[in-house]
Amino acid sequence: SKQYNSQLSNLRTLNMAYNQLGGRLPTDIWDNFKYLRTLRLDHNTFSGNLPTFATNVALVELDLSYNKLTGVIPEAFFTGATRTNGYRIDLASNQFRGTLPAPLATLDFVQLYARDNQFTALHQQFCDRYGWFEGTSVRSYGCDAILCPPGTYNFPTGRAVDEPCRTCLDKTEQYYGQSYCNNPGSGSVTFGVVTSLFVLVVGWLVAL
Repeated sequence: SKQYNSQLSNLRTLNMAYNQLGGRLPTDIWDNFKYLRTLRLDHNTFSGNLPTFATNVALVELDLSYNKLTGVIPEAFFTGATRTNGYRIDLASNQFRGTLPAPLATLDFVQLYARDNQFTALHQQFCDRYGWFEGTSVRSYGCDAILCPPGTYNFPTGRAVDEPCRTCLDKTEQYYGQSYCNNPGSGSVTFGVVTSLFVLVVGWLVAL
């Protein structure tokens, strides 16, 4: 209720991660949380569209990863940011489509995680954000440090970090930012996971 929301208006941190919560993520209550700095709803089963959080000017950490959120990320997403750096935004492992909104690229020194969604484009504005991810990966890998391009993957990050994105064997992956080559939920073992396990086993055998 509106009365209940007003009683929580001074809330700074809301952490409801790993709680088996579901249903449509509400989009009309967040305006009441003017002082909210940290919001964690990750590892649940929330569905629906992504709120803009444009009026949450104090919000610096947002984690909505590992849910079932869908649709296009709104152009106004996070446009209420009152400073240019120090943000952590995790939207990984949902079902977002389209692309990351260009206004996000105006922020500096951001940690943005968006792997394993259904993005089909990436604005060039993101490719020179040298301050993102503490500055090293974007300077080395450009766009690939934000999201691996279609037909490639990098396990488990979905982007180039310490090594470039790897090419999928069948080159049929159509989405940006995949941490493995097969589509999520296909029921098959992913090539990225198999490769990583193989490296671990070989390393263990060599150490014997």
